[in-house]
Amino acid sequence: MTRHEVELHDEFDASDDFHAPGPPCPGIFRTLRIDFWKVSGGFKVHAYGRSLSEDSAMRVIGHLKSTPEEIQELVNNLLKDWATYLVDVRDAHSYRRHPFADRFDFRELADELVDAMWCRLADAGHVLFQQLFNGDPALREVGERIARVLRSGEQTITVCSDDVVVPWAMLYVPEQIWQPLPPKFPVELDAFIGYRHRVEQTFDIEERPDTAIRVDTQVDAGAYYDISLDRIRDDGQPDAPVVGPVLGVLAQFGRVQERTSKDELRIRLRADGADDHLVYFCCHCTDAERLMFGLDDSEAVSPADLRSWLFNGFSRGPLVVVNACKAGAANSNSLTDFVPMLLQRRANCVVGPVVNVPTVFAGEFGRRLFELILPRQRDVRFGTAMRKLVREFARDHRNPLGLAYSLYQGIDGHFCRWETDAEPAADRR
Repeated sequence: MTRHEVELHDEFDASDDFHAPGPPCPGIFRTLRIDFWKVSGGFKVHAYGRSLSEDSAMRVIGHLKSTPEEIQELVNNLLKDWATYLVDVRDAHSYRRHPFADRFDFRELADELVDAMWCRLADAGHVLFQQLFNGDPALREVGERIARVLRSGEQTITVCSDDVVVPWAMLYVPEQIWQPLPPKFPVELDAFIGYRHRVEQTFDIEERPDTAIRVDTQVDAGAYYDISLDRIRDDGQPDAPVVGPVLGVLAQFGRVQERTSKDELRIRLRADGADDHLVYFCCHCTDAERLMFGLDDSEAVSPADLRSWLFNGFSRGPLVVVNACKAGAANSNSLTDFVPMLLQRRANCVVGPVVNVPTVFAGEFGRRLFELILPRQRDVRFGTAMRKLVREFARDHRNPLGLAYSLYQGIDGHFCRWETDAEPAADRR
């Protein structure tokens, strides 16, 4: 079997060298898989799934005639629209205020303002879907079949490519995929891929950890953050705390090691930090693909730094959450950025935003994510948790920013308390 003929579903041996074998943790069945393989003149697009074809064939193939650079430019256009119509919007009466960035709950804002924002984001996501699948007749057929499957019901989706790295959750798939959307229209939340479906981006990486992150008693977590994010007011209270509430959840369910500088991070990752079950970064990310633990360049951490400090890789296949501005926006032209590097170092799953996420939302997202996946009795799969958060923020708070977080590998990753987990949990669906 070649790498181009990967089965839709695999079985896993989850014993992981424990003295007593752990219970099986099977992977979640992928109902749709899309591969972009680089060839002369563009990409071969392979789509696999039992619902794709009316005959017995499970695979359809098209040809995308674009370079990696052209595709990255299309993605950048989408991200610019998210910045223009959501993150960077300023209050009409006060230049210092941002109606969307200053809060995570949009229900108190004017309906006209929020509706217009959702229309803009839906249109941008629709345009990118059209651009990725509108080419020769074969590629259009692939796009039409994928759209039909996406609109037929909930799917579990894997997209694999080293060169086509797209924020799939942001894409919008209306009923008429080739027709432009009008300036004003009722946005269907279900038409956003990340709202209705579980979706992950993966890379062609040979060695992958088990779906289960094996935990005996408590989760060992490393929390690395910029201490200035939780600014202290004159009354001694934090101003819109970002890190503190997340650390509180981590401490409730595990053992937390906190570090707040580049040097402290280097020392710990070279020691026992590579043995953690969970790695949490909360900081800024520059356009130069560096994590910033302070305002000074001396506190900048590059992918090369982490690659060096994690020379032997992670030992437990951790979940890595990089809750930083644009940290998940992996450059589609190389494997030198954070996300592929962390997966190559045997991370189970990486989660990160692809836009400049406001600090207020980043803190709320991190807190809710860990409250979902860390309690012992839940065993929630990371892909399920991500979709649940997207729905909560969009449906209950009218906030689309959950869609800005991409999940890289590990859609069925989870924390498994192997000594007590004899029965399958309900959240494994």
